[in-house]
Amino acid sequence: MNPIASTLTSETADALVEAGLALHRAGRIDEAGTSYRQALNGAPEHASALHYLGVIALGRNATTEASNLMDRTLAQELDRAEYLGNRGLVAARWRGNRSLRTRTTISPMR
Repeated sequence: MNPIASTLTSETADALVEAGLALHRAGRIDEAGTSYRQALNGAPEHASALHYLGVIALGRNATTEASNLMDRTLAQELDRAEYLGNRGLVAARWRGNRSLRTRTTISPMR
């Protein structure tokens, strides 16, 4: 068992996601991803951590991974516009909608 996971509280997971968002906004994507994954070590279905890992995946054109992560998020929180909007961008990317893909930038917002 991962010792971090066994002691991670929901508040700690939230703090890791917030730290990840700060890194994400600063363009430190790999470090942000590490922070989101650390949150998931202790809270495997943490909606925000899943979502923002999906945003990173989409930014890397890993649409299947982005879709899977964002779908897990939406299974928990279907009413967040940010989550729905970014999942829509995944669908648009799959459809090959080049005009949307070139005009839209995903950024982590809260």
